[in-house]
Amino acid sequence: MKTRWLLWFVGALSLVVIALILRPHTCGPGIKGREGVLRADLQQIRESIDDHFRETGAYPNDLQELVEAGRLRFVPTMDPISGSPAAWILERNSDGGIVNIRSGNPETATDGSRYQDW
Repeated sequence: MKTRWLLWFVGALSLVVIALILRPHTCGPGIKGREGVLRADLQQIRESIDDHFRETGAYPNDLQELVEAGRLRFVPTMDPISGSPAAWILERNSDGGIVNIRSGNPETATDGSRYQDW
């Protein structure tokens, strides 16, 4: 009887240890993962802006124009860091075309830089 209880206890303890080891990998993306999503979103939009300029000779007037031209599937509307609606900072040229995009999130990244400076 004691042997059966001891085997059950060791088995249960092993499962707890395995669960604790695997826990960080199964709880969803951490802050570094969300930062990666933000960087990827910014890079994809910037590349779409550049492609639009190369093909048309003009910068887009709004981000939706990139979607309509088939350069983006959609404009990201959620800030992956805060989970709130994204507030993009659009840098425009003298003609009003979008030449660059930055995050509107004022927080500091894990590397010490500001998301707005990405």
